[in-house]
Amino acid sequence: MNNTNLIEPKFNIELEGYQFLGRGPEATGQNSGWERDDSLFFRCAECGSMMQSTTNESYSCDCGAMFVDVDYHRFGSNHGDKNIFVYRKVKT
Repeated sequence: MNNTNLIEPKFNIELEGYQFLGRGPEATGQNSGWERDDSLFFRCAECGSMMQSTTNESYSCDCGAMFVDVDYHRFGSNHGDKNIFVYRKVKT
């Protein structure tokens, strides 16, 4: 699921209280795979839905593209990993 078509979001990428780190798993600081940390959040490039990286429950964003399937240990986007934005919550 590594589609190379990058979605240009219809929303502002910048979020108050969060630092935008980039797109895809590389933005988490990992060479491969997704880092999970309480301060990291993932956001769908299509609909803008956001989830904490450490969720242990199945999840689907509002448009259904970004998902977590805990039964099969899968996380990703139907639009490819580069269409998942990575944020770090800013400590205040």
